[in-house]
Amino acid sequence: MIRHNLFTSNFKRNLKRLLGIIAAGILFLSVCRILNFLYVEDDERARIMWHNFYEQDGNIDYICVGSSHVFNGVVPEILDQKTGENYYNMATTGQRLRESYFIIKEASHRNQLKGVYLDLYFLISMEGMGDYDNFAAISGGWENLDYRKVSLDRLETFFN
Repeated sequence: MIRHNLFTSNFKRNLKRLLGIIAAGILFLSVCRILNFLYVEDDERARIMWHNFYEQDGNIDYICVGSSHVFNGVVPEILDQKTGENYYNMATTGQRLRESYFIIKEASHRNQLKGVYLDLYFLISMEGMGDYDNFAAISGGWENLDYRKVSLDRLETFFN
């Protein structure tokens, strides 16, 4: 006579299913990570900009914000030499007015700013605002958000 325990056979079958689901999940996450590495371009400019900004905490006198016109056209080192003040360029590609506002806000909380240079290039600042069905209209400001330190300013930027 063969004794068969229903609990043991169900347990083994359910354990195999659970391990299969876990293995499939790990495989899926691994493939996603590899694809992100291959296809998602890291914005080196924003990452380096925020890293250097936090290194100069409390030492910045003037900041420059705006789109690529500022980020390509303003050289803070030359302004530093000419004026003896510390300028910092916080412009990024396609930076909108709303993002500039939150960057200025964080910079002013961390430094005693004497002034701000703000680029108001109309097409970048206003084009596509509110048209969230159009992917091209969504700003790249989230890239700036990724590299900021955890703070109330970052949280406010996230929710706005």
